[in-house]
Amino acid sequence: MGDKVHSGMGGDAQVVDDGGVIEVKSGGRVNVESGGKINEESGGAILGRAVLNAYAPDIGTAGSVYVVCPFAGTIVDLVAVNQGDNAGTKTVLTAKIGGASVTHPAWEVAVTAVAGTGVSVAPTAANNVTAGQVIEIASDGGSSNVTPAMYSITVLRSS
Repeated sequence: MGDKVHSGMGGDAQVVDDGGVIEVKSGGRVNVESGGKINEESGGAILGRAVLNAYAPDIGTAGSVYVVCPFAGTIVDLVAVNQGDNAGTKTVLTAKIGGASVTHPAWEVAVTAVAGTGVSVAPTAANNVTAGQVIEIASDGGSSNVTPAMYSITVLRSS
């Protein structure tokens, strides 16, 4: 167990080496007073990953849906789950940040995809987003059916 730090010794710190843990038992708490701050490395457990969701009423019609990202980070995963059967031809999806295309592998809902089919891609570049930026998911309208879809955008938070 580490040494206790006296609360009247302002500026003191308790350091835990790599692999160490600060544990708060049931009923315990961590207090951060007004003006206090918790610092965390990018991608840590507090910031971590957050998922933004957007609903498209019909990816069988060319168009876009938009969602604002309330924090800065890097898009690390894009998922589309169609809510109806795709038909006719594949539907091609493209992610954009502030109108600029995110670099990602082909993101397509197959022509034979039945309702509940999920397809995902991991962006490889141009995937950094700042707080307040708009993320767009565009569909080329490939399906001949009305095909609603739900998008999930996983962002590794940096702020």
